[in-house]
Amino acid sequence: MHFVFEDIINDSEYYNFIDCPDKNPNTDYKRFKSSPIVATIIRFRATEYSKFKEFSKNISYSLNIPVTGKYIIASGVAHSPMEWCGPDNEKYGFDRNNPNKKNLFEYLNPDYMNDIKSGRAFLLLDQSHEGYQPWWLWDWFHNSCKMYNISPEQIIYCTGNLECADNYDEWTSKNNITSKMLVLPYPHFETVIYNTVVNKWQPPSQPPVDFETQIQFKKQNIQDIKLYNALQKRPRAHRAWLLNELYKNNLLNDGINSMNYFEHINTYFDNKVMSHEDYTNLLPLLPILPPENPDNDQIEDKFSSSDCGKYLVALNDKTMLSTWFSVVSEASFGDNEGQCFISEKTFKPLVCYHPFIIFGNRNSLEHLRRMGYKTFHPYINETYDTLPTWERLDAIIKEISRLKKMSNYELLNWYMGMKNILEHNAQVIRTNSTTIVPFAMTRIKEYMDQ
Repeated sequence: MHFVFEDIINDSEYYNFIDCPDKNPNTDYKRFKSSPIVATIIRFRATEYSKFKEFSKNISYSLNIPVTGKYIIASGVAHSPMEWCGPDNEKYGFDRNNPNKKNLFEYLNPDYMNDIKSGRAFLLLDQSHEGYQPWWLWDWFHNSCKMYNISPEQIIYCTGNLECADNYDEWTSKNNITSKMLVLPYPHFETVIYNTVVNKWQPPSQPPVDFETQIQFKKQNIQDIKLYNALQKRPRAHRAWLLNELYKNNLLNDGINSMNYFEHINTYFDNKVMSHEDYTNLLPLLPILPPENPDNDQIEDKFSSSDCGKYLVALNDKTMLSTWFSVVSEASFGDNEGQCFISEKTFKPLVCYHPFIIFGNRNSLEHLRRMGYKTFHPYINETYDTLPTWERLDAIIKEISRLKKMSNYELLNWYMGMKNILEHNAQVIRTNSTTIVPFAMTRIKEYMDQ
């Protein structure tokens, strides 16, 4: 399996589309970036883990197109498809904020394009840092392939949306599509968070907080342990609604929370907007700064920034010691978003032996179980995971309220009862990150070898 790039910066940054000048106006990020999955595959070449070494021994990369053989043109794509697609002939992908943006395929160099058309090269677009899934994305891919005379079979699309393959199969079946792309879900942040532990704490087998540390700390500080933590940074609409419900149900003071300032207009979510009264009640509380902050020298400026920066790999282990469970406020929540994305936020409590409720997409817990993890039934009522958007929020608030009725001594026993689950999950994230080559990677290799 051979990858070709137009520029290589270091051992984790490999770029194509280098002639594209476009940037995301909100963050100043470039439209195209390094592919997370490919950078990880290449790093396997130097890993100590035997499974990964075996997988990567026939993997190579270069700045030049090889004389013979198939190859992959790989690129990361930043943020939502609206920001990287560019318009097709049906105006899907048209960005009103950047009306002059060209279709992505306009920036493929001619040699790449010729080899894609001939079936020799494959274009891998990697959105595994995000899970955004607009309704028009499959149409855009296939319309663009027709526009540029490309077979969809030469396109590999990797995304953090764990339901992408099922969504694509449903779309192709409905539209009688036989020539298909390779569409792959990839939970990139699982390995990112495990590697954060390895890089930050030595030896690698020692977690930042293990079960015994949790028990010892909680026993010694039993009266001071808060019920939950709900750490929120980017002011997304669904997060504003979570904060509002915690406040209205008298739960805010029972937890360790963080939340950025947000405008009232930014509370519009799934056909609802927060009442002016509710917004006015929340406004004096904002921003709620996190107790653990990786940039204490400029805490409010850094926290209000849209750049996740060091927050992405901050494990918040002290916060998890000081709470009984986490309310994981994921990047997306609504059913109308058509996705299931599990970010670094969910994997952090897994490495810190912390139970959690996921304030995220429907079926998030089901996807975790498919990855080998155990969830927390019957200690936590997890029926929320299968409910529609607003019912899911109500069920989560109801479950937090139920747990609030327990004393801290009862919660200590409650936590201790989950020992086997918590230890199992810590082992699974270790195994998944050190001995099992992710399915998305093996599938790409199989696709190239067929």
